[in-house]
Amino acid sequence: MSAFFIRRIILIGCPVVSSMVSKGMVDKQKVTSITIPVSGMTCAACVYHVGEALEGVPQVEQAVVNLATEKATVHIRNGEIQKDLLKSAIENAGYQMGSESITLSIEGMTCAACVSHIENSISKLAGVEEALVNLATETAKVRYIPGFESISSIRLAITNAGYASSYLDKEELGYGSTERAQRLIIQQALASLSGAAIIMLAMIPNFVSLLPFNHQYLAFIIATVIQLWAGSQFYKSSLSAAKHRTTNMNTLIAVGTSAAYLYSAFVVISDLLGINNSFSETHFGTSCAIIGMVLLGRYLESKSRMRATDSIKSLMEIAPKMANTIRGTEVKKVPVDDLVIGDVVAVKPGEIIPVDGSVIEGFSEVDESSLTGESIPAVKKIGDSVLTSTINGTGSIKIITETLSTNTIYSKIISLIEDTQTSKAPIQRIADKLAALLVPIILCVSSLTFLIWMFFGPTPEHSYATIAAVAVLVIACPCAMGLATPIAIMVGSGKGAEHGILYKDALAIETLQKVDSVIFDKTGTLTNGDPKVSHIEPTTGYSEAEILKYAGAVEKNSEHVLAKAILSECSLKNIETYDVYQFQAFPGLGASGMIGNKEILVGKKVFLETHQVEFLQNSNTDNLGKIHVAIGGEYAGSILVSDTIRDDAKETISRLQNMNLDLVILSGDAKEVVETVAKELGIRNYKSDLLPQDKAKYISNLQHNGKKVCMVGDGINDAPALTQADLGIAMGNGTDIAIESAQITILGNRLSSIVKSIQLSKSCIKTIKQNLFWAFAYNMLLVPVAAGILYPLFTSQTVPDILSPLIGDRGFLNPVIAATAMGISSITVVLNALRLKNSDL
Repeated sequence: MSAFFIRRIILIGCPVVSSMVSKGMVDKQKVTSITIPVSGMTCAACVYHVGEALEGVPQVEQAVVNLATEKATVHIRNGEIQKDLLKSAIENAGYQMGSESITLSIEGMTCAACVSHIENSISKLAGVEEALVNLATETAKVRYIPGFESISSIRLAITNAGYASSYLDKEELGYGSTERAQRLIIQQALASLSGAAIIMLAMIPNFVSLLPFNHQYLAFIIATVIQLWAGSQFYKSSLSAAKHRTTNMNTLIAVGTSAAYLYSAFVVISDLLGINNSFSETHFGTSCAIIGMVLLGRYLESKSRMRATDSIKSLMEIAPKMANTIRGTEVKKVPVDDLVIGDVVAVKPGEIIPVDGSVIEGFSEVDESSLTGESIPAVKKIGDSVLTSTINGTGSIKIITETLSTNTIYSKIISLIEDTQTSKAPIQRIADKLAALLVPIILCVSSLTFLIWMFFGPTPEHSYATIAAVAVLVIACPCAMGLATPIAIMVGSGKGAEHGILYKDALAIETLQKVDSVIFDKTGTLTNGDPKVSHIEPTTGYSEAEILKYAGAVEKNSEHVLAKAILSECSLKNIETYDVYQFQAFPGLGASGMIGNKEILVGKKVFLETHQVEFLQNSNTDNLGKIHVAIGGEYAGSILVSDTIRDDAKETISRLQNMNLDLVILSGDAKEVVETVAKELGIRNYKSDLLPQDKAKYISNLQHNGKKVCMVGDGINDAPALTQADLGIAMGNGTDIAIESAQITILGNRLSSIVKSIQLSKSCIKTIKQNLFWAFAYNMLLVPVAAGILYPLFTSQTVPDILSPLIGDRGFLNPVIAATAMGISSITVVLNALRLKNSDL
């Protein structure tokens, strides 16, 4: 697909991309969207609480919170909103608004006054949390909140202060946990598990005899350190949630480990004080092991979640950071972020193109597969457009920069993919609400379990009651529920991007798999959309050249594919068209314009007839692709234009029919044209001579009959139908209006991608349902086991040796095993979603 057509996907505020961009987007309802990081979320209950808090802020229309990316996309009515309002809402819910840090190299500083000027300039930005400028190292470290601020805006503030800056580094935050946070988690996990191992080792008789003091004292010291250090994060989160009368996964872990620790501490302190009591067993090893297993599971889950972003990360890594800029006679390597519109960039053979622009010197072939998935290189000559991240072939070229790095097609496509991954499918909203209810229910179940076994359990009652209550708390954590949907959406949308399929949001993925009827436009969708003039039939008094000259004058203002055919024929025959004014387009009918004092009409027979044009007898029919021309109210002749069917159309139609989908062609062309294409493709249902509103009405009728309709189109006259359909798919070479109206855009312009998008949607939703099923089934099956439901089975017989590590000697689930199972459930959900990366499309 040509760079020109890809560019059209983004221009004039196309909602397929711009409606999902993090900052500055305003739609028809004046709704601004920003995406901000949120830290401290661990489960679906957290997602629900954060969403409720944000939607409680005045002006916030909707908040979409994503656990997998740890971000919230906030839709705000009537302009911008103060950062402090959103920050307070998040903090009041018990969480934190995340931030990112960058280090910039500063040029031009000479004294402490320079430091002050720069710090003040940066600090004035609404999204900046902290700015530290160091004169000695000539650097500025800035902590800011993405969504409210960007690296570009920070650098602009430095420029406005009178200094220059360049990019040094950026801490990794975007997805999941940072590398530094992951290192801390694994250190705490290993320390906790090591502490548990030492405590259990100290219980071995031979080891106990070596200690000069009671081994329980050693266990008490180790468990206290682990509880206060590694377990502190659970306390902070659960206490913060409790302040705001909410609960989350950390609540369950904090209560569970505290119960085991405090019970054991009571036993040890009583012994130390010489107080006689009937308690003897301690569970220090259990509390340490639970913390260790939960943190280990969280670490492995975080690593797996980061794998889910491989697709978009690989896209991000393609774009070069530096460019060879020609300034005067010198070629200088400068950061891409420093390029301005008008800069000339030299690109050698094999290099990645760093800018969006036009070729001003040279000739080459460019591999555009990183954007379109199209493996065949596109020939680029002077005047042709090229795009960031595409790969130059064997020729050297010079490019004039036409777009800043933050506004390239490439960066906007990445923004679309990111925002699709942060959006939420309706199916996940239900899971989040259930998870929010689950935590308080589990707290009640755990309390009830403790009371039952305290009064009716085996001896020692308090020990078994504690074990059962802790096991219930630990095993019921709803983390897997929160990851079930977003992790699949992340992987699925990334997989789609690799094949040139851009989903507008998660709703598009969920809707597509329900579709049972697919409606096709003909021209530019099923056909190549590149028709050629095959015959010109002028009336007496006019020549072929005159017909082309008048028709071309009007059609050069039109974007219809048939207009391009006429203009191409004019160019081929070196015919210069007239200048036209008062141009008007009539979608589905034709176009008109004035040349001198003559009105020129170009279009269908019915269009000319509505303007009282009389047809000659031999011109009284519409043949295949016939365009009629009238000059000054007089019929002047016709131009016959023919189109060819796409190479992959037959195979695509066949595969869709094998999916048991109802296929229909809706076209504004004449019956003979549509019938010919339909017969060749094997589509039995088709409608011709339709106006744009007729297409939308046809789809509406299908919907009233219970059909789920997908519309595939590319032209202005497809926009109403794309909007009316349950789901619209725009071919990437289509008009801006068509793409605005669609929920899916096919970048590579290949019909086969429609089949792939449906298959991917079905696989994605299937994976989500599997994840949700196992997440809920896990709790339904294992919570009763943790509560001690197996105990009656072993009142008269002992537990088999093979099961004793799991359920002890009386049938009570080991809390450490419960923590392990909980971690495995989350990891399983992530790994199941990662299977989408290897799915065949």
